[in-house]
Amino acid sequence: MAGVVRLRVQYLDDEKDEGKQEGPIYEYTLDTSRPLGEHLYELCGMFALGEGMYSLQIAESGVYLFDDEEDPLDVQLEGMEGSLLYIRIAPMARAENCLDILDANQESVLKKELFSIRFRLRDAGFAEEFIAMGGMARLLEIITDFEGNIQAYALTAVRGFMGYYSGLNEFLDAPDLVDRLFFLVAPGVLGNVCRQAIELLFVLCNYGGFQLVHKAAKFTAGVVGGEA
Repeated sequence: MAGVVRLRVQYLDDEKDEGKQEGPIYEYTLDTSRPLGEHLYELCGMFALGEGMYSLQIAESGVYLFDDEEDPLDVQLEGMEGSLLYIRIAPMARAENCLDILDANQESVLKKELFSIRFRLRDAGFAEEFIAMGGMARLLEIITDFEGNIQAYALTAVRGFMGYYSGLNEFLDAPDLVDRLFFLVAPGVLGNVCRQAIELLFVLCNYGGFQLVHKAAKFTAGVVGGEA
């Protein structure tokens, strides 16, 4: 049954850690009978936010609010009276921006972006959007094209995304990604990078990907043998 929920709302600056947010917190009464977009429009005005795609996220659980006839706002906010919500750039927009930066191929920019991804992985909304947009394949391209810290940071990001079911499935459904990963298990590859690649291959084996890893090993052996 539709009603009103009194909440507290804070703008979450994604350039800062959640524990270091300094912006004001406003009291806000949310009428669950109104579309979520109307509330977002009002809140953007309250916080003087510029144009962009924004979402509301429950601070305690990390769950995002959404318009859904089968799961209306009054159900999503049941028992949430007085709770803190974040208004922040929507996960889809943040994932698109991240991929745009990763496409730049500038080493200093890549290093900074890849390092920061490890902190964004705590937001399931961002992680799922990044994976759905083909982010795993882009990370593997970076791992193949670069060396050193960039390669290591990208592998750390891959490992983090594989902690999500969709991220793991991305590998299980794409043998070419497994092939790319196996190419990192070779002489001349930085020890830290090689170790991380082996760990990820073991993860795939443990979750039904043994045959994929086995085929990747045979494929890599054939390629290396042909080059010798």
